[in-house]
Amino acid sequence: MNASYKNSHLSETLGVLTELSRCEPRSAAERRTGFESKAERISNWNMGIAVALMIPAWSLAAWAYFGGSLYEWVKLGALITVILSCTLAVSALLIPILATGYVLFRWKEISLQNLLDDIKHEQAMVYALSKHNDEALNDAKCWLELKIKRVEARVAHFFGDKSAVLGLLASGYFFAKEFGGKAGGLNWIGSTISSGITFQNLPNMALMAIGAGVVGLSLGAVMIRHIAARYRYQVQLIDMAKR
Repeated sequence: MNASYKNSHLSETLGVLTELSRCEPRSAAERRTGFESKAERISNWNMGIAVALMIPAWSLAAWAYFGGSLYEWVKLGALITVILSCTLAVSALLIPILATGYVLFRWKEISLQNLLDDIKHEQAMVYALSKHNDEALNDAKCWLELKIKRVEARVAHFFGDKSAVLGLLASGYFFAKEFGGKAGGLNWIGSTISSGITFQNLPNMALMAIGAGVVGLSLGAVMIRHIAARYRYQVQLIDMAKR
């Protein structure tokens, strides 16, 4: 009986976590107004047409570059096509900016609408979670909070205890840039890559590998923090479901 209860309780807790895994906040695309969405579609169409118009012009330019002859009217048509393509490309960049500028004048109305839509969206998820019993919700919250602590401790362990190492590497790059002349800074990175893997270039390659490792670990830490933020969002949904 006790084992059956434990299995049932665990299954209920896992059901809560499974339900939470499908819960997502509204995306940036969903927060756009209809005017911004239309502007983005027009911008995408303009960019697509611009690329399509530029392809024949590139082909004609390549033909002329390799010695082919072109009639004057063909050159004129290609020039007009290039101008039209560039105009469409510039408009594709400006249309979303202008649309966003127009929307800023209605920021109060849009902020209120986004708030109402967020409440409706999250209330639907909270309603689905409220069908589970409180004990399962509490257990799921406990597991999520434990995962958050472990994730944050992992990030703090590296970027806290190893901060001296990161500072040393940053200082090394600074001194290489300041005292290395043309061989320092980004030029040093370029020369190291172009020299390839040789015995003389081995120390430089090792330093580059260490730097790449630090960058990779930093990106990994950003991803881990993103996971922790997702767990916090799920904990907030549980708190609202228990109200």
